[in-house]
Amino acid sequence: MTTILAILIMPMIFAVVISYSQLSILIKYNLKTSLFFFSGFVAYFLIHFNKSTSRFINYIYVFSHEITHTIFAIFSGNRVKKIKISSRNGYVSFEGKTNIVTAISPYIFPFYNIITAIIYLIARKYYSGDISNIFILAQGFFLSFHIINTIDAISLNQKDFKEGGGRFLSTVIIILFNLIFTAIIINVIVSKNNEIIYSFIKSCLNYYVMIIKNIFYRIAILFAKIKNIML
Repeated sequence: MTTILAILIMPMIFAVVISYSQLSILIKYNLKTSLFFFSGFVAYFLIHFNKSTSRFINYIYVFSHEITHTIFAIFSGNRVKKIKISSRNGYVSFEGKTNIVTAISPYIFPFYNIITAIIYLIARKYYSGDISNIFILAQGFFLSFHIINTIDAISLNQKDFKEGGGRFLSTVIIILFNLIFTAIIINVIVSKNNEIIYSFIKSCLNYYVMIIKNIFYRIAILFAKIKNIML
């Protein structure tokens, strides 16, 4: 069942990727903002592969990973028994059974992007200066942090995937939602025009329907050819 669900979700990934062409136009017409955002993105990419910072990076990633598990478990009505966080690994144990949302939430939820946004909104109330470019830079930095560390984590044999319906389904869901959340973050940071993200979502759905129709059309042709051969 989980394999069938994953196969049905996969065309949506292709639909989202195709729809990213709309975001490239958005970036083109907001070059200054985009420059700050992608400078932050590239900055973390370079830091990530620096061995002198790897221990600290591992710790702050493990921290965000386990705290995200905890947050989503609490929202799901589960109770936390124990949390362990170190620079190498960590875990959270719960009283109840872990559901798929709690299991894969750290791979989808950009923890530090949300924290940065909250800090920025609070700072705007008490600080009159313009700190928007710093915020945009930080958003790019932490989005890169989230994506790269998620890719690293997926490559490992994570227990989370067993609790999330299996590695195949979990990976497909993680890729899909990361693509969607990345698009939303880029739209909010670069443009702040809600119409564009609505158009993006509509485009994703239209492409998904088109891909599904095309798949079933090709399957129908294949079966027709097989039927003719057998007659």
